[in-house]
Amino acid sequence: MRLFIAINLSEEEKEQVLSVQNLLKDKAMRGSFTKQENFHLTLAFLGEIRDSQVLSIQKIMDDAPCGTFSLCFDKIGTFHRTGGNIYYLAAKPEKESVQLAEYLRKTLSHQHFEVDDKPFVPHLTLVREAVVADDKSIKVSPITLNVTKISLMKSERLKGVLTYTSIYDKIL
Repeated sequence: MRLFIAINLSEEEKEQVLSVQNLLKDKAMRGSFTKQENFHLTLAFLGEIRDSQVLSIQKIMDDAPCGTFSLCFDKIGTFHRTGGNIYYLAAKPEKESVQLAEYLRKTLSHQHFEVDDKPFVPHLTLVREAVVADDKSIKVSPITLNVTKISLMKSERLKGVLTYTSIYDKIL
């Protein structure tokens, strides 16, 4: 199964992110927009994992030295790609979020899981393969995300639709 560790959003937070995404839609010539129910912040991407490995991942999550914290998303960012960019809602990299992501990635790596070694950039993906006109004119009202848990997420296609399902939660 395909897994990742994430911070999920409440329905109210997803509505706020959707309003930012709609600003991009108004200026987009094309793009693959993230479905509202799939908004999340990835802490560690694991990829294909055997069922027998899930308990080890849960233990690493349980041992993560972290309490609750907040993130403030306040600007649009871009990962430049050939064929269309990825636009995201960016948060200031608060110490707690960076330390949590680094702990998870480092510990998973030491336990022989393959994880992304790129620097952690706290963000919520809004659109992939996008071509957007005048993206500099988009102004974002700050959105505060209060983080109280992290989740082990399963990614799968159900009837052709990308679906993320929490299979384990760790309360911070």
